[in-house]
Amino acid sequence: MLISITGPSGIGKGYLMEKVQKIFPFVQELTWWTTRPLRWGEYQRSNRKSVSKEEFRSLEAVGELILVQNLYGYHYGVRSCDLSLCQEKVYWTELQIDNLLKAFKLNLPIISLALIPFEVSFLRRRLEVHRKTETPGEIEQRLALAEKEIEKIKANRTLFSAIIEVTAETEDLVVPRLIEVVKPILNEGGS
Repeated sequence: MLISITGPSGIGKGYLMEKVQKIFPFVQELTWWTTRPLRWGEYQRSNRKSVSKEEFRSLEAVGELILVQNLYGYHYGVRSCDLSLCQEKVYWTELQIDNLLKAFKLNLPIISLALIPFEVSFLRRRLEVHRKTETPGEIEQRLALAEKEIEKIKANRTLFSAIIEVTAETEDLVVPRLIEVVKPILNEGGS
């Protein structure tokens, strides 16, 4: 089973997955291969493999990488052999909405959840104040893409087990809300 968390950049998907991983330690995180240099903190996590553009293209050319996407000038993909393990084990991952739509076509058992901001200004504040890894131009690019992603998530709301709207006032309630949604699913057949 694949548990996918979808939402715009800066909404807190990685943070949320870290917290929930502690509660459901048997759920593994799907590994993504990327041409993006790893951020601080990603070196400690094993779910990102940074490779050169040439190595990425080579893996993609032989069909080893699927769900390939280009985000903010970097390429991302999942090894097909890793994704096939979702038939036997439970994995968490972040999927951008377009990749989530592709993943559903692979006939994998997917539980999808979405995090969206009540207002895009919430994302701006998170990117500028909390994350501090993007330039002002990159933040604007991420916010423009976020608006499109939010529209697509809302247009495809039937694909999601839950869409959780995040505000500054409710962000502390996101982890308990997510646990409330996935716990019955994981207790039923995932563990």
